[in-house]
Amino acid sequence: HLANHDALTGLPNRRHLEHELFTRAGRTENTTVRLACAVIDLDRFKDINDTLGHAAGDALIQAVAERLVANLRADDFVARLGGDEFAILRECRDLFDADNLSSGIAAAFAEPFPVLGHQLEASASVGVSVSGLDRAIEELMREADIALYEAKAKQKGSTVRFAPTMASKIEQRRTLEVDLKVAIANRALTMAYQPIVDAKSGTISSVEALVRWNCTKHGSVPPDVFVAIAEETGMMADLGRFVIEQSIEDSKRWPHISTAVNISPAQLRSASIVQDLMGPARRHNVSPVNITLEITESVLLSNDQRTLRTLNILKENGFSLALDDFGTGYSSLAYVRDFPFDKLKIDRSFVTGQQDKGRSLDIVKAVVNFGLILGREVVAEGIETKQEMQAMQAAGVTHLQGYLFSKPISAAHLEALIATSGRLTAASAETATDDADSSTVDLSLAAKLRRIA
Repeated sequence: HLANHDALTGLPNRRHLEHELFTRAGRTENTTVRLACAVIDLDRFKDINDTLGHAAGDALIQAVAERLVANLRADDFVARLGGDEFAILRECRDLFDADNLSSGIAAAFAEPFPVLGHQLEASASVGVSVSGLDRAIEELMREADIALYEAKAKQKGSTVRFAPTMASKIEQRRTLEVDLKVAIANRALTMAYQPIVDAKSGTISSVEALVRWNCTKHGSVPPDVFVAIAEETGMMADLGRFVIEQSIEDSKRWPHISTAVNISPAQLRSASIVQDLMGPARRHNVSPVNITLEITESVLLSNDQRTLRTLNILKENGFSLALDDFGTGYSSLAYVRDFPFDKLKIDRSFVTGQQDKGRSLDIVKAVVNFGLILGREVVAEGIETKQEMQAMQAAGVTHLQGYLFSKPISAAHLEALIATSGRLTAASAETATDDADSSTVDLSLAAKLRRIA
């Protein structure tokens, strides 16, 4: 019994599931009954482990197991595959029956899960495959896994049924994994830099380093694709070290401007993070004072003393700290008060279309004022229109970042741009702002870059 069941949930394990699959396949052979296999993966489960701890993660897994059993048919076979993955087998009379399986899974996640004093609103991605005369039963779980991959590529909480065309996408992803590993090892990725400007003068005050992968085989691979692959396949540490090394090396080209480097939660928790940063700084003779580390608020949710110690050590070594994407997830003003951040970056979701949001702008103003009272710089991200720029300036932000001023550009272009004046003040083709005092930032960096190129 123990060999066939999961110790945490008491559910059948993968080995038992595979045995059950072939048992049911034999029972339904030469009948009109089909087998449906659903593979379930919890969305953002790693964030829960990272922020609330593994005890909370284990408690959530147990709660999900109980909820699945309660919301499905008595003859459904529910198993835990390991980690945050579950699987279900159902004998179906038709495809509507398979759809009902998906509905039962969705019902299991409809209400929050009470976990160690928290009410967690968990969701899951689901891949479903249904047996048929045209496909071998051995393929059923593999096809459900492929459908799950498709579901995870959509918005969280998605359910996808397998289609044969999906298999080629999986093969493409495997090729991407192999080629990404080679690209990181050969330092074949590049860095781009997006200017951040002073909200009053338009002077470039800092830049954010962003990694890019332009591959001869795959073309320009979007960062959200290859960074996700790196995270899922254990390449994130090597990718992170490449980004740190190259960003610090490039920062020598603009020594009077700060360079911001994104640090992932996994990097921050690494025992080597201080050395991973100090080593390149020493090698390239760059003062840590010129480097800002951008950290997302998800790493702070557990109020981990180890995290706080690491941040304080980095501050003591001269690095500046920025709290990135503030306003998403489980934002708390206590993070701004209690952790040693120098900058607060307001998430783009607070910025987009801000001129039409009324009360939302008042909330932004309150957050900005809180940051300014504590002596933090406040950066508004994702600014794409003059109206958004003016709204953020009216709210009192100190710095602005977004495509209105510049897309991420190469180190060479940035160096040339800074050399021209360091201000985004070339004549604009657009109409000047109504209130001259509210904005001295002009909008024609694109024209400047064309001249530089």
